[in-house]
Amino acid sequence: MKDFVLVNNKLAGYEGKKIIEGEQLFQNSLIVGHANSLTRVQQGCTRGGVVLPYGYGMKLDGVRFVNFDESGCAAIGTARITGTCSFLCGGFLYHTQNLKFVNAPNKGRYAWLWESVIKDIDGTLVGETGDPASIAANVGKTVISTSDTLPPNPTCVPFPKFSTNVAASACDPSVKFHRFAFNNISPSSIKFKDAIFINRFGNVTNPYRKKAITHPQGWNLNLVDGEEYELKFENAEHLSNYQLRWYDLIFSLSLVVLLTM
Repeated sequence: MKDFVLVNNKLAGYEGKKIIEGEQLFQNSLIVGHANSLTRVQQGCTRGGVVLPYGYGMKLDGVRFVNFDESGCAAIGTARITGTCSFLCGGFLYHTQNLKFVNAPNKGRYAWLWESVIKDIDGTLVGETGDPASIAANVGKTVISTSDTLPPNPTCVPFPKFSTNVAASACDPSVKFHRFAFNNISPSSIKFKDAIFINRFGNVTNPYRKKAITHPQGWNLNLVDGEEYELKFENAEHLSNYQLRWYDLIFSLSLVVLLTM
């Protein structure tokens, strides 16, 4: 998909829901959040310039975002699928390059932790448009929602322009993330309880969710590559062992893991 001009849309300039197979490219397009020459009585500022679909393989290349400067609108957001998953979904990896932002301080929005992970190939998402030094300094960084299990500053630093709702961070190219979703847990007494993940940087609570893109009635988050994690469940009785099922979507592996406590 390429060569679009999308202006003054109410909900989204471009919105994808789910990548079924293969990769998806959105390229060489202009998206305007609001234009004075067109009525804004009902549309207001476009809520999401590009709304990323769930799944792996989406790339934004050569997209220019203009006038995303009001509360409630942002250049980049993530999908909601009514009846399938509208909360606590995501965690998929996306790529961007050759982006430009004009009067668009609201580069993106997270509504919850691990909504998306965005790899900035050439620094044009995290860096400042028109500032070659800023762009060069941010080549290869990854944008992700801020949590206490991220490496601290200076490895991961705040990214205010992607922090319209939930705070975001930009992490060095050396930091990689894995989407970790799991369900079918036993014993059944653990079901519905929030999961607590602990690494050497801190801990984070991962809420149980009923509906999901993958692993319904389970949990979903992003883990930092190379780190050891301790997994607990909030207000759970003492367990000698428990069992869960997960799989890596990229490599299509299927495992059953036995964890001891």
